[in-house]
Amino acid sequence: MHGLAGVIGGTIEIPHGAACAALLLATIEANVKALRTRQPDGDALARYEQVARLLTGRVDATIEQGAVWIEETVRLLGTAKLASYGLVPDQVDESSQERSSRAAPRATRSNCAPKSCVAC
Repeated sequence: MHGLAGVIGGTIEIPHGAACAALLLATIEANVKALRTRQPDGDALARYEQVARLLTGRVDATIEQGAVWIEETVRLLGTAKLASYGLVPDQVDESSQERSSRAAPRATRSNCAPKSCVAC
């Protein structure tokens, strides 16, 4: 997410934090999906659950509840969609190709459909 936000920021005029916020939920969803497939008993999913508990303040919070908290917070903060900054699908394809050569989580590279990120 962070690396892709940097590439997007080099493509369009967007504050880095806004790009990160716009990509955050999609990145979490893609990474969790990949982790559930590849490492269902790994520590990473447990860390996502811990973050969900910290964010929601609930000791029984699930990853999905943490994702809802993030989605609602991003919405309440008024974070604009990437398309509102002028990002178009062709630019996302170019950005994702550049990103693929950088150090980014494999789960994000293999499961995030780049053109869908414009809706982020």
